[in-house]
Amino acid sequence: MAEQKDKSNCVLLWCRRDLRLDDNPALTAAVQDAHMVIPVFIWAPEEEGQFQPGRYSRWWTKQTVLLFNQQLQQLGARLIVRRTSDTSKALQQLVAETGASAVYFNHLYDPISLVRDHEVKQSLTRTNIPCRSFNSDLLYEPWEIMDPQTEQPYTCFENFWNRVLSMPYPPPFPTAPPAKMAPVPEAVQSVEINKLDWFMTPEQEASSDQLRFKWKPGISGALEKLDAFLSGRLHQFEHDRAKVDRESTSQLSPWIHIGTISVRYIFYRVCQRQAEWAAQGKDTSQSCKDFLQQMGYREYSRYLSFHFPFIHERALLAHLRACPWRMDQVTFKAWRQGQSGYPLIDAAMRQLCSTGWCHNRMRVVAASFMVKNLLLPWQWGLKHFWDTQLDADLECDALGWQYVSGGLADAHPFSYIIDLEREASRFDPDGEYVRRWLPVLARLPTAYIHAPWRAPHEVLAAADVELGANYPMPIISREESVANMAEACRVLDRCTSSSGVSHKQPYRAPTEVVSGSGIGAMLKPLTGSGPNTGTGTGTGTGTGTGYQLNGGQGSGSGNMQQPAARRVAAQRGAVLHAPAAASAGRPRGYHAPQRHAPAEGCSAGPSPSTQLTDSRTDAYQYPPALQPC
Repeated sequence: MAEQKDKSNCVLLWCRRDLRLDDNPALTAAVQDAHMVIPVFIWAPEEEGQFQPGRYSRWWTKQTVLLFNQQLQQLGARLIVRRTSDTSKALQQLVAETGASAVYFNHLYDPISLVRDHEVKQSLTRTNIPCRSFNSDLLYEPWEIMDPQTEQPYTCFENFWNRVLSMPYPPPFPTAPPAKMAPVPEAVQSVEINKLDWFMTPEQEASSDQLRFKWKPGISGALEKLDAFLSGRLHQFEHDRAKVDRESTSQLSPWIHIGTISVRYIFYRVCQRQAEWAAQGKDTSQSCKDFLQQMGYREYSRYLSFHFPFIHERALLAHLRACPWRMDQVTFKAWRQGQSGYPLIDAAMRQLCSTGWCHNRMRVVAASFMVKNLLLPWQWGLKHFWDTQLDADLECDALGWQYVSGGLADAHPFSYIIDLEREASRFDPDGEYVRRWLPVLARLPTAYIHAPWRAPHEVLAAADVELGANYPMPIISREESVANMAEACRVLDRCTSSSGVSHKQPYRAPTEVVSGSGIGAMLKPLTGSGPNTGTGTGTGTGTGTGYQLNGGQGSGSGNMQQPAARRVAAQRGAVLHAPAAASAGRPRGYHAPQRHAPAEGCSAGPSPSTQLTDSRTDAYQYPPALQPC
């Protein structure tokens, strides 16, 4: 009875990309702490700024929310759905309607969500409503993985992953779903899920409905995919993971992104499977390690996004901000429509457009072609992938595009160009992938399937292929690509030598500690250099081109250097807060990149407002091009 008296009457469970019952720390804690848990899903795409969900992500989210509500109903509860353009106000209204004593939710790590979560915590705290947040998305929190020598975050994946594997304690074990939940009062109103404006237009919704023939949303679909992978493809993952002419990967990314299935659940299922094979005398350790390492890249993407919240807008390596991109909208349109004249690239882009998914290797090759061969801004490609991917994930997409553009310390240098014919011979040696997605080339002999421009006239005629008619000629030759890249590297070298920025040096905003306890824990931009310490309490604001780190509720003393302050503040619920000057006139959650004057010998580039004008892209604005530093 004493335990029952300690429970609150009602709390809100704010559901986002964690739409599952099992291994949901916020749900588990809420059920333990309160008699009644009211699950809430708030649809506010306008808050995402230029990264509002794409049309395929909208379809996936809608289907997942429907199925999650059915799961809650089986436990006795129901999902309260609200439509708003201001999540903070919607939560405050729900608190007033229900008399909830607290709000529970799980962490997100993209910059837009960090800003929103901070605003939500501040607004609710002012009305004496506590917020409790949990980790349901990662094996370890970003502030747990730091370089012990420098107290700085890692900027190399290998070092990061080695640290994760050598942590002195294992990741939290997945928790079981609650057995039952208290019913939500009928007085608490909810928008009918099927009547919500999930899509921008009815035509967009109709064009996305074909995805139901390819994908099965919900936990049942996720478990089917996982079980099929563990029993059929995991043991060969070491050898087949890069093969695109067959099902070689788990294809679990859409379910992982929306939170239908937990990464910790997958992690321990793989470890369990590896132990079972070892007991049978089968050596599959390398395949299991390789698969877990692929999951590690997702962990790393959130890690970098938390510590370097600008990576979705500009290169982590400072010298690449001076890259002289080509603003060729016609070429960009040919690339995204699968009309580049390179079969491997076109097959990948058409698969992505048709199904919302393609093999990671194909994403890398297509992205590298756009950035390195066509010299188009990688932000354009990130935005196109964002609109077409079923598993669109800002942190993962930013990491991938940073890698292919040479923007990370451990990536290939910017000057590296992939040999497309060599890639094709390695990952689609028989041309089956190309034939599946480019049926116009299906009758070409394997010797020419990846380079139809090399085929003799009589071979093309026998296969009914007319280059320039039913299949395009290459929009750029490798020789032209190499020449353009060489010129771009010369510009980068001139800018680097004139600005003093060194290659392979990650960008770090200089900071100092303003206050070190409670809500006052904050980092602000500096105008000088050198180590800085500070003490005191209270709150503060800052302006400039850097960022601020605002801590959540907590206590303790200051007098700490920047790396330790960052970690301690993060443990108190710290989130990155966009400077007011950068956010003025933009949608909530938008982070405007800082502008820099060009160095000597660098062109200032075109206007930052680069927008395509064809009928399919009139509605969305592409991110601004990076300007020379």
